[in-house]
Amino acid sequence: MQIQKDFREFGKSNSTMAAIQEFVKYSIYEKLDKLPSNSYAVCIYIVPEKFRKVNEEAYTPRLVSIGPLHHGRIHLQAMEDYKLRCLHGFLNRFVVVLDDVIKVATELERSVRQHYQSITETESSCGVFTEMILLDGIFIVDLFLKNYFPEMRDRNDKIYTNQWMRKDLLHDMMLLENQLPSIVPEKLLEFVKGSLWNYIPCNNGAPLSSGFPFLDLAHKYFNGVGNTANLPIPVTSNCFEARHLVEFLRHLHRPSLPRLESQYRGKFEYSRSATELQEAGVKFKTDTEESCLFNILFTNGVLTIPHITVNEWTETFFRNLIAFEQCERENKNISSYIIIMDSFVNTPEDVDLLVQNGIIENLLGESEKVADLFNNLHKETITDPDDFYFAELCDHLNEYSRDWWHEWKAAWFKWKLILKRNYFGNPWSIISVIAAIVLLILTVIQTVFSTKVP
Repeated sequence: MQIQKDFREFGKSNSTMAAIQEFVKYSIYEKLDKLPSNSYAVCIYIVPEKFRKVNEEAYTPRLVSIGPLHHGRIHLQAMEDYKLRCLHGFLNRFVVVLDDVIKVATELERSVRQHYQSITETESSCGVFTEMILLDGIFIVDLFLKNYFPEMRDRNDKIYTNQWMRKDLLHDMMLLENQLPSIVPEKLLEFVKGSLWNYIPCNNGAPLSSGFPFLDLAHKYFNGVGNTANLPIPVTSNCFEARHLVEFLRHLHRPSLPRLESQYRGKFEYSRSATELQEAGVKFKTDTEESCLFNILFTNGVLTIPHITVNEWTETFFRNLIAFEQCERENKNISSYIIIMDSFVNTPEDVDLLVQNGIIENLLGESEKVADLFNNLHKETITDPDDFYFAELCDHLNEYSRDWWHEWKAAWFKWKLILKRNYFGNPWSIISVIAAIVLLILTVIQTVFSTKVP
């Protein structure tokens, strides 16, 4: 609106073609100046609308804004004072000078800005942006340190005295739009790295293991989501190159084995459901020692699927990893995992089967909720069959299921279920069927003897 007003005023004073061209040039230069100088640096995206409309709550912060994309939202303002308290505690506890941390934030401001797909006019000011990344970076460091070292917590800390706040914060820290480039908290942690060792003996002998304190702190914080708790940070890992926390979680949950292509390029089919596979003779088991979700193996009629806990954070976790993956140019492995699980889980009965075999730990309660979760997670995602990580696995499962012997077993399995449900569902039904069979036998015997009597 301001540009239009300026344009009208400009036109009144000079309506020549040259003046109009000059105004348009100035306007375009101003807009170009706000674009990221390096589009390849962008890694914190606005979630595409097609994903957001499926479940907006899974992409929206509840309690705290991190970075510029949700900064200033009214329902998140209460945490801004808490961030200032975190800064005050950080400076006092570790004897850090305010000017020093401001200098770090100022030096990082330009590079951090390039990581965001879009920044609002409100956040375009260097001073406002620098203050924001400083307070958000300190908040993340404070949150992670207090989670790792409980003795750092104040008795009246409102986060650690309110379970609902901790739950909402965990949700918020997994959101793609609610990220701060890792370089900010990493640089701020350098002010306290030496002091951290003073707290390690109090932490049940659990030292910072990777040599990268920020990654260890992040790993501990996200223990309750995905399979993070069972996935150590490898010594040689892309985790060390993660540009933000969502990318860290994605790298942590990446496959440990290479992808094998389908034999049937052009006519590829996904797997049948868990109950259909069971009907065809497939047996299910889980490997309690396997922590990588992608290591799903099918050998000699046995399908081994790593254990996964489905809880209140599972949907937020996977939705934001998928959104990030769909915005990036790399492979779509997380999307592949959700698609294969959606293939296995069509109904609550499929969930029950996987729960019985120790594959799924259902903390949502009803099996239908878990089925709905996997059935809806990959809506609107785009995954080329040629990039599908489990293509060869689906080939083997489909070949096994289509074998004539296994198809016959599947048919018999269905008939057995029908007989059990309709005729052997309770003791009285069983007695009735037995009585009918006995009566039929007696009738046949009577008929045979009656025909032999002269």
